[in-house]
Amino acid sequence: MRMSWETEIEELPKVIEILAEKSENLWRVGERLSKAMAIIGDVINSIGIPPIDIEDDEPFMEDLEDESRYYLAIDDGRIYVRRYGGDEDEETKILIPLHSLKVKIAENLIKSGRLTKFLRMVSRELEIRAEDCQEIAEVIERVIREIKASRRGDAK
Repeated sequence: MRMSWETEIEELPKVIEILAEKSENLWRVGERLSKAMAIIGDVINSIGIPPIDIEDDEPFMEDLEDESRYYLAIDDGRIYVRRYGGDEDEETKILIPLHSLKVKIAENLIKSGRLTKFLRMVSRELEIRAEDCQEIAEVIERVIREIKASRRGDAK
């Protein structure tokens, strides 16, 4: 009669083979996800967003293990993930380009739905800034016209 441990140990090669297959599959799909995130980042960065700094107001991921939080951010016109360590001090803020995200972070970003929401927020912010610039430009142009008109009057 076989002992239970003998049966278990004889199953070991099959279990190891299954483990190797599952690991290889995870690496393969993780690589696909990384490439997709790189393409998304490249497309967004190729738009030519002005060099502004905007950060999402809601994290898309919180890691309870090390108390870090992950936010989407536009920094100097490029999209990143901003990671804050446990206490949100300036020193614990790290920018991660989308093409460098770990699979777990990329997966959480996509599943959270924050990417689309954040890009909408950036779009609204750009619209507000454009309106502000337009208003300022119109005031300055009016003042310049007045200055030129008064200088023509002085020349007479």
